[in-house]
Amino acid sequence: MWSTTQHHYWMLYVVHRPQISVLVFSSMNDTTEEGKTCENGRIGSIVRHLQPHIERCTSIDFHATFASSLPSPALFLALEVLDLEDLTLEYQVHDLAHVADNRKRARITHNLTSHAVVAFPKLTKLSLSGHAFMDILRLGDGRLSRVKNDFYLTLHISDFQFMNTKRHTDDSGTFFVFMQLISALSPLGGIHLKNLSLSYRPHKRRDTEYLYHVDAASISFDNVSPGFIMEFFQLATLNVNCTTFSHCSFPPVSGSFSSYCLTIEDMPSSDISAHNDDSLYNIISIWNNGDCLEVASCPAFNDEFLHWLGEEREDGKVEAEQNQIKLLQVRDCTNFTAGALRRLIDILNDSARLDLLEREPVTRLLEVMVSGRGPALDVEDLEWFRKNSGATGVRWKVDGADGSKVFLEHLPD
Repeated sequence: MWSTTQHHYWMLYVVHRPQISVLVFSSMNDTTEEGKTCENGRIGSIVRHLQPHIERCTSIDFHATFASSLPSPALFLALEVLDLEDLTLEYQVHDLAHVADNRKRARITHNLTSHAVVAFPKLTKLSLSGHAFMDILRLGDGRLSRVKNDFYLTLHISDFQFMNTKRHTDDSGTFFVFMQLISALSPLGGIHLKNLSLSYRPHKRRDTEYLYHVDAASISFDNVSPGFIMEFFQLATLNVNCTTFSHCSFPPVSGSFSSYCLTIEDMPSSDISAHNDDSLYNIISIWNNGDCLEVASCPAFNDEFLHWLGEEREDGKVEAEQNQIKLLQVRDCTNFTAGALRRLIDILNDSARLDLLEREPVTRLLEVMVSGRGPALDVEDLEWFRKNSGATGVRWKVDGADGSKVFLEHLPD
């Protein structure tokens, strides 16, 4: 292992093997302008010393204080780095413009023309700011498509505001280009999107033809804007196993998406009034081919929402059956009552109603799990779940507002 320290701010560790792993991090959190200037220079120096060895790297991991200090990922992806598994360029302070700009970037002098060999056969993680991710465009579409491999790449992209293509002659910072990049990399192991938004209000599309296809094992949306969500689901078909929405508001959108498991956390965001937000309804309305629904810390998960899940549709099925929910997990939700959940379970297990649907296959709710903070169960509730929950198993382990703990585990015979 080799390390260097510059005035106890920076350390560069290189582990010697047939290949090498690189970790660069700050040992002092200096967020002043003087600190930024110092950091910019030191990272630049490290990158210059690293460049002759890039093709031997298995991982390149930068953790800077300022986003502006980080090098462009194109510097590394321009090479044939056959053993590279992880390229991470992370930061604490996002000090770049929210939209694409013409900030100074290091020149790329390597030949980017196509080669017979696959460029990144082992790459499994790419963690970048939105600016850095869009900078990959400089490598060209052919180069980008060769990032694909049998290990399935996981993307982490954060902090970017996309421009309106009609108002900018340079389209390198538009949402359409972003979707082209995502589509070119599919299928993916995972996509994690955080703090992304649009600089314009999206228009509702009149045509129903999707322009992009996103295929991944999982995708998460964390604190992304309603406009970003609307544009994403209007332009792309989404086929994933697990989907997570956190700390955001979901607007009404056209189309649908398929996901085996759907997780909704703190939605709408805690700084938005749940009484004026229909995020839960909007998501469930376009969710198809589901199996597991997990709801956590959502103030809008209340009796009204549970009643809506049990409302009968034109085809005779109720909303929860339309979504094919087999497992419902509720965590840290305090605005619903056990009575409303009892009503939903009773409707789903109503034998008379199910007999009328015997020609239509109906997915049964097999289990309900309630945990964390939540409503307490009285004696009547406990007795009802033990005797009347039918084919639905119930696990209830909550901490009451008064400090009490309630535990119930009932599984059908």
